[in-house]
Amino acid sequence: MEVSISVPSGVFLSPGVRFVKTPSEGVCVYASCDLKANTLVLRVPHRYLVNKRTCRQLVPRDEWTSHQFLAWCLCKKKEVLEEISPGYTEHLPASFSFHPLTWCCDSEEWQLLPDEVKGLVEEKRRLLQKDYAAVSTFEKLEFREFQLAWLCVNTRCLYYELEADATSEENMTLAPVFEYFNHSNEAQTSVSITFHGVEIRLDKPIRQGEQLYLRYGPHSNDFLMSEYGFTMLNNTQNYLQLDHYLPLSVLQRQFLDSLGYLDDYTCMADDLSFRTQVAIRALLIQPDTRLLDEADPNVRRCKLFVNGYYDGEKEQHEVDEFLQARLRPLHQLVQNACMEISSLSNSTIPCAKSNLSQLWSDRACILQKISGFP
Repeated sequence: MEVSISVPSGVFLSPGVRFVKTPSEGVCVYASCDLKANTLVLRVPHRYLVNKRTCRQLVPRDEWTSHQFLAWCLCKKKEVLEEISPGYTEHLPASFSFHPLTWCCDSEEWQLLPDEVKGLVEEKRRLLQKDYAAVSTFEKLEFREFQLAWLCVNTRCLYYELEADATSEENMTLAPVFEYFNHSNEAQTSVSITFHGVEIRLDKPIRQGEQLYLRYGPHSNDFLMSEYGFTMLNNTQNYLQLDHYLPLSVLQRQFLDSLGYLDDYTCMADDLSFRTQVAIRALLIQPDTRLLDEADPNVRRCKLFVNGYYDGEKEQHEVDEFLQARLRPLHQLVQNACMEISSLSNSTIPCAKSNLSQLWSDRACILQKISGFP
């Protein structure tokens, strides 16, 4: 269904695009005609952006972060934000019930989240609580009101350099219309900051009826779910974190640390990371006291492999069998979770079932490709 979105008079929006509301993605941007490469789709002049610079007169505490300040503004200064960027606040979400940060920790949906996603969401929760505490020392706000505003900022901010020496977390802004461009790894557009403002241009020609996407970054579905509250089909950035399934002894940790390969072991659907290959080769050297003997042939081969002087083919079959054995508990966990999600029929949380299903399907897909699990 086509919808009308108010755009500030000074903001340029190409007449070749339209806004469409879909059940699964909300309001999106579509091409209403064929568009050529390098077409300017959107330009938001700097004065229409909402950040610490354009709202300098509102900043009550210099020590507040950009996230804290913008969330406070959305709670208490909407009328001023409307003067800076007319129509912006009226289109902000009224709820983030689909976002796991708002889920009750004893809910069925939360319990079905993979542990890795829970960990990422808990990090966001700690940051939210820290920001709420900081703002509350100046002005008391209802937590749910602040959480809604905080999530609006978290899911809609753009990187925008305010100060040359500021951290990336400080260099952020809100911008009208940008939030309607959804994420894709195959986005056809790019964002640039010019003298005129923040712009979106086409990197390639677009046919009438195609949806226009931005690329938020090279993000896995675990990250997208914890940060924005959605997942994607066929996300090529998905990976498994394997540290939990590759426990190391003290000697193994010391050995891998000396090589510069301690921790952060991952695999994607197409291959194991080199770090993981190195770790498994160290784990295969048993007993682990052999790691102390530099003359040991397996230790020497492992070091040659690390330095690129040996391809490791001789041990590859052993590496693959070792990994499959270590990942068998994860495979069982994935199967059990998929069965539980299939019976989750009465969820009141929008898209919860489909997102949970996608997160566990991602894991099943990687396990099937790297270890042959069905």
